[in-house]
Amino acid sequence: RESLDALLVDAGATDAGTKGGSMGSDALKLAAAIGLEFSNVLSLIEESETLLFGARAPGIAAHIDGAVGSACSSGRAELASGATRRPPISMVGAARKAGAEHAASSSAAQRRRFAGKQSSGGEQPAPTGQPVRHLFLPEEVLSVVATFSGNPPAVYALCIVSSAFHNRSAQGQAVLATRLLRDALMSSLQRVLTHHKIPLPAVSFASMRSADGTPGAVLSGSTMVQVVLGEVWTGSDIDVFTLAPAAPAVRTQLVQNGFTVARFHNSYEDNGNGMTAYLLETKVHHVEGWAFTPEDSEEFNFAQSCEYGERASSFFSSVLDLIPVVVPRDAALGIRTLPGTPLSFNFDLYDKLDVVVGNSSCKNARELLQSFDIIICSTSYDGLRFHIPHPHQAFRRQSPLEPKRLAMMKAFAAAWRKQKLQEPPDFEDIVDAPWFQALEGVMRNAGIKTGDLTLEEHPDLCGRYYWNFFARLFQRHRKYSQRGIELLGAPAGFADLAGTVTVQDINPQW
Repeated sequence: RESLDALLVDAGATDAGTKGGSMGSDALKLAAAIGLEFSNVLSLIEESETLLFGARAPGIAAHIDGAVGSACSSGRAELASGATRRPPISMVGAARKAGAEHAASSSAAQRRRFAGKQSSGGEQPAPTGQPVRHLFLPEEVLSVVATFSGNPPAVYALCIVSSAFHNRSAQGQAVLATRLLRDALMSSLQRVLTHHKIPLPAVSFASMRSADGTPGAVLSGSTMVQVVLGEVWTGSDIDVFTLAPAAPAVRTQLVQNGFTVARFHNSYEDNGNGMTAYLLETKVHHVEGWAFTPEDSEEFNFAQSCEYGERASSFFSSVLDLIPVVVPRDAALGIRTLPGTPLSFNFDLYDKLDVVVGNSSCKNARELLQSFDIIICSTSYDGLRFHIPHPHQAFRRQSPLEPKRLAMMKAFAAAWRKQKLQEPPDFEDIVDAPWFQALEGVMRNAGIKTGDLTLEEHPDLCGRYYWNFFARLFQRHRKYSQRGIELLGAPAGFADLAGTVTVQDINPQW
């Protein structure tokens, strides 16, 4: 509901919470300047919120009607007097021309009626006493509004209420709804990356797509959830997922955009409670933490960090000695950039961006996203295309759960409750405990490594590693629920379980 309400707030139509600034105001002034009634947009929003939210519709059209009318009137006056900064002349001219052509060519028979469809497929008459609503705004203006709103849920809601948004203006061109949604998604992506101080070229991987369009690397995780919802979350990470063959190019792109490798595990006490949790995934080889490259100082020297970078693969191999599961030591998966680009590596930096590198058997970067138990988190951007699983649910702040991961979590929850313990178990015994061994089948089915333990002489580390893996799953469920994401199909008891199944760090005195 807040997303719909924010459509014109973000566009600069009201005083409170303005994010679009003067550029957002120009979008409204542009619509007013070419003689278009912005009430058409209000009608679309009013209809869309009813269809999308039903009885829970927040009634935002009435709420913003006065503010929009005031903004449009102000825009006409200011544009007439030349007292405000105008949009680019070419944009205004193109929009005026489009508006004139649209008005001239439109007829009552051509305009789309804003009413539902009967099950037979025919148009349903407008309810008695309700005005027939038409789409008058030309595509250029709609694109401006979508871009400066930066609010994908509102734009999506707008586009699902009329077949006019699903027409192609030219053969081979994407439908209008797709283009408007992309405009809003790109605007939202820019806002999220700007907040986290990540340059867009650093995480745009269009050049790494294969000839058939298979992505070699994608931006995904909580970053893309923020993009889809049109929000910014403080303290969240930036996650990149890459195939092994594309990894050198990804690292090169990051180096060229001001990043340095910082670590391959959170700390020496990282036992599945940090970056190394990914190493239980059968499709994942390892994770790299990247940090902003600082200026040379007494604490940091770029040339010296590049010398460290030449030995990054050796350092990573030493990290594997602390991991209780088998990780392939493949020379092809060495930590390197493309020839001609030095790799900077400094463990003293604070990492800001994670790069998840797949095993050699992985052939599509999106396969790595199967590690997400909350499906909305597998939303991705490969530098050219956005991929949003279950978009109608995602834009409503809902997410289904990956079935195999859900089955695994249910099995763990049932087995753990039977132990009737209110605190973590003895980690030396957990791997050999019958209740935990009974989970091996569902874990393997969910793509989790079991057996082949490399630290059998340290059962405490092995047990802690698997315990922390499950604890992070339940903690993530609670975190996303607290963010207002409805996890479809999640048992009610999962939130309570997150209070007892908690991450257990290694005692630094160990």
